[in-house]
Amino acid sequence: MKTIQSKVLKDFIYPDILHPFIPKDEFILFDIETTGLSHTQSEVILIGYILFDGEDYVLHQIFCENRTEEKQLLETFSKALEDKSYYISFNGRAFDIPYTNSRYKHHGIQTEMNKSCNLDIMRLVKQNKDYFQFEDFKLKTVEKFLNIEREDTISGKESVELYNQYESTPTPELEHKILLHNYEDILYLMRCLEIVNHVKPSTLYKECPLSIPYKNQSFIIEDAFIKGDKLHVRIFAPLYSDKDYHDFISHVTKSYNVNTKYLDLTFPLFTLHVDQIKYQFVDTDLLELEDILFNDLTYQSKLNYLISESRKLMHQNIYRLVLQQFEVFQ
Repeated sequence: MKTIQSKVLKDFIYPDILHPFIPKDEFILFDIETTGLSHTQSEVILIGYILFDGEDYVLHQIFCENRTEEKQLLETFSKALEDKSYYISFNGRAFDIPYTNSRYKHHGIQTEMNKSCNLDIMRLVKQNKDYFQFEDFKLKTVEKFLNIEREDTISGKESVELYNQYESTPTPELEHKILLHNYEDILYLMRCLEIVNHVKPSTLYKECPLSIPYKNQSFIIEDAFIKGDKLHVRIFAPLYSDKDYHDFISHVTKSYNVNTKYLDLTFPLFTLHVDQIKYQFVDTDLLELEDILFNDLTYQSKLNYLISESRKLMHQNIYRLVLQQFEVFQ
């Protein structure tokens, strides 16, 4: 088995919109290569993954020189998963994660990846298909949309055939082709994270749930949007109350439906126009969120309450605001 640290991604910029959903030091982005589609009759022979090492994003590969080394490969990958709360993949929810979990179980390895902690770029694109209007949802189609060009041209099926050839006649040329296919899949999947800047926020909330602790429970933010001078936040909140609840008098309105289990909140906003750019802030004075007036806050403190800039939502500030409100509820 070989382990390769292939590349340090010096020039990669993590999308700002993802920070509240998936902190950059808490995820592992990965892709697997297998000897077939059946997780009961074939093996994982190559895993590429990217981690943040505190300074840079580093691309790693674990490669089986023959399929009998699969258990060793999986054990090595299991160590890479330690202390990572999230996964990023392409079709990982349907293929990579259940396949890898099945192989872990086959070898008696006590590791299981949770599909609900996975940002699946393919699913995210599909949920925005009306916007993208792609002819298919392959990784290379997303790459083309983002003007990414790759050196590798082989398909996943061809990669399987190349590995079969490599096992019988291992050569540096075959190994290079197999590793390059996985290398470029994982490298450009990282760059495809830029696609999150083109999707509807509601689909991002669906794929990357933001949890809210409340009385030994966890509620999930499912959507956030602005309508007029109000920020609307929808939260899936089972057991928030045992009956319908509505408060439309308070500055932060609340409405809970016991059947749907949805809690809807609205927050008052005010708007500033600067150089023809529209900024919308939480009305901190009305909600008494600070001991001093908004105009007297420092510039950085004001930015913490910015909810929208030119209609682009500041999800990290929205999440912070909702957490702050739930502290009041408790």
